[in-house]
Amino acid sequence: PALRLEHLDLSLFEKIKPFISYRFPYDPWLEKNPEQILRAAGFYKTDFMTGKEGITLAGALVFGTDEVIRDIAPTYRVDLLVKRENTNRYDDRLIVQCNLIDAYMKIMDFVIQYLPDKFSLEGTTRIDLRAKILREVIANLIVHREYTSRTPASVIIFNDRVEVSNANHPFYNGKVDLDAYAPVQKNPLIASFFRHLGWVEEMGSGLHNVRRYSAIYTPNFVPEFYDEGNFRAVIHTPARKQVVLAENEEFLTISKIGRAHV
Repeated sequence: PALRLEHLDLSLFEKIKPFISYRFPYDPWLEKNPEQILRAAGFYKTDFMTGKEGITLAGALVFGTDEVIRDIAPTYRVDLLVKRENTNRYDDRLIVQCNLIDAYMKIMDFVIQYLPDKFSLEGTTRIDLRAKILREVIANLIVHREYTSRTPASVIIFNDRVEVSNANHPFYNGKVDLDAYAPVQKNPLIASFFRHLGWVEEMGSGLHNVRRYSAIYTPNFVPEFYDEGNFRAVIHTPARKQVVLAENEEFLTISKIGRAHV
């Protein structure tokens, strides 16, 4: 109840408008101020039992400053790892703990830079298969996360696949059969907001799009989804030549370039 507009990153309200206008040039949100956008998105509500008004947890996660998010949801974190050459540790790492708008864009940028860009046309238009596949996977990681869980979300890039893991309240225990899967919304207000930006499809169609474009990106492999204590997705990618260093070899290599004492 004590959360106010001054606790939010107000620059984000202008940051989202180009994404909205691209899809809906005459959308009423384009003329709204921050408080009106919060109300339209369902992030600013009235408690009809008490009469009090305030910004919801979803609103804080989407628009909050880093300090506010750290205080309200201290266990929220997305751990991004690249494990191609050094599979025991990692080749690169990024930890994301910011608002969900910037988080989505940072995760997408990080993952796409490590995946091969396979040429593909949709009609006469060239498409980025990496973005088509991962857009829905990353958006689902954010939209359907259980934000009260202490388990961090993770995205791990291996030589031949990307594995995504996310805290979850399972409704179907085990591997997901997409042809018989009836998705359940976990955070409906965040999901609705992401659909408004065009970052996630309607319920049920997103995972089917992942399968559709994966069939072009890696024809011999099918993406796998597991609805368990952690919702897991395994997205296969074109394999690259892999070099694995043993720990002593890694130390010697680092020593040769003068970084042994860093």
